[in-house]
Amino acid sequence: MKKKVLNMIVCGLLAASLVFNGFQYSENQKLKEQHLATFQQEVSFTIQRLEGYQESGDEAEYSTAISHIYAAYVAVSDYAWLTDHDDLAISYSGYFHSMWNHAIFYPEQFKEITDEVLEALKAVKVDHELNDLETIYLFEKRFAF
Repeated sequence: MKKKVLNMIVCGLLAASLVFNGFQYSENQKLKEQHLATFQQEVSFTIQRLEGYQESGDEAEYSTAISHIYAAYVAVSDYAWLTDHDDLAISYSGYFHSMWNHAIFYPEQFKEITDEVLEALKAVKVDHELNDLETIYLFEKRFAF
């Protein structure tokens, strides 16, 4: 009788553990999707602001673009953390951090390469799953600051 009760308790704990782990996995997947969506949204906002800066020369547009670059960096870093440190997501994180630093500390140089930055950002916008090696190579070629 004791063995039967003990087996039932162990089975119950195992079932509870499986349910809990399934729930955690589901929540992590949702969180990953949210971070990826936020990243894509911030990339879109950055593109809009940099294009606005190119058209008007307004420094407020440039400053806002820098803020969106940083927000994209944070979102992709969180995404990389949730994907068990996916190599491509980590690469994106590093390049966005470098881009943000360059935009802050060397604004004149950064403004000169705005067309290249926009080209790279548009390539990222198309790469919804962050798995296009050509886009990473584009960043490596142009933004290894």
